[in-house]
Amino acid sequence: MRFVVVPELGGRWTWVMRDGDGNQIAKSSLSWLDRDEALRAIEVIRAKVPKALVFDPLGSPISG
Repeated sequence: MRFVVVPELGGRWTWVMRDGDGNQIAKSSLSWLDRDEALRAIEVIRAKVPKALVFDPLGSPISG
């Protein structure tokens, strides 16, 4: 998997996550004023994802 930093119209930046085949599997819901801010957001995600819990739609934890 890989993150791709994407420039938007208007000069803002977002990111997408792609699988090994290049399919988009996630996209940022926010955009940032510059590329470095988008890269910092990716680093935050990379640091926290291993600790992320999974919940069902009602808020009950799902054990993995």
